[in-house]
Amino acid sequence: MSTKLQNQRRGGRSGLISGMKFEEMFRVKHGGHKPDRRLDLWNEKKTEPKTDSINPGGDRYSVKNPKTPSTEIQVQVCSVERFCRRFGIVGSLRESFDMFFGSHKDLLGMSTYKNNPENFKRVCESVWGIDTKNLSPKWEIRRCRLTADNVRGVENITEWFQNNIEEVTRFVLTESFNNTDNIETIANKMAWTTTKNDLDSVRVFDIEEIVKEVGSLKCYIKDSRTVFKVGLLDLQMKGSGKGSHYHNMQFNCSYNQIKQLLNDEGSRI
Repeated sequence: MSTKLQNQRRGGRSGLISGMKFEEMFRVKHGGHKPDRRLDLWNEKKTEPKTDSINPGGDRYSVKNPKTPSTEIQVQVCSVERFCRRFGIVGSLRESFDMFFGSHKDLLGMSTYKNNPENFKRVCESVWGIDTKNLSPKWEIRRCRLTADNVRGVENITEWFQNNIEEVTRFVLTESFNNTDNIETIANKMAWTTTKNDLDSVRVFDIEEIVKEVGSLKCYIKDSRTVFKVGLLDLQMKGSGKGSHYHNMQFNCSYNQIKQLLNDEGSRI
């Protein structure tokens, strides 16, 4: 394993532990508690609640502790399979998703998710009908996915997100795959630190206010051609981890982006 990959994994674990510690600090300060994991909306398996703390009075907080106010952090990660199932995405649109995220079943194995050019070219040519001779060795062939310029029907992805921008934002920020009947698991507030690990710097936003405002925003492909701007959110292939996790959908956001959207720095708690 390369030193770079080891450092990335170490950093990921450290960030997760740090985030969980801060959530516990938030709960202790405000007398909150974390809800149990409940069955998902299909009643098939338990899923992580979007709520990190239910505070006295009943507000349900999703707690974020970024390095800086401008730092984009992961606010939702999921497989393309579950996302498309949740939103009923099928047919040619689903195929376009698979091209962009590299989520075809033959690309999700431990030996095929990355650095397997022969297998990736086979999928491109025999499954998707994509000519591989002009694909980027670094951004496409090595990573086993296509950038936006080579995804057939990519404009349909952008159009779909534009037409579903409020529902997708609500899914990302408040629901995930939780059954909405389990109200404790559904967040209604976001609590962001403006100074990392500082409980006194926390600012709070109402999630429905965010959802209400995103309807005026546009969805488009960013200049990198590997990221969709979905209103408030940036959406990319995760690009880390092993196997199928590498090809997950990752939604990112920052405190400053929400502050700009609402023209409000958030309330204190």
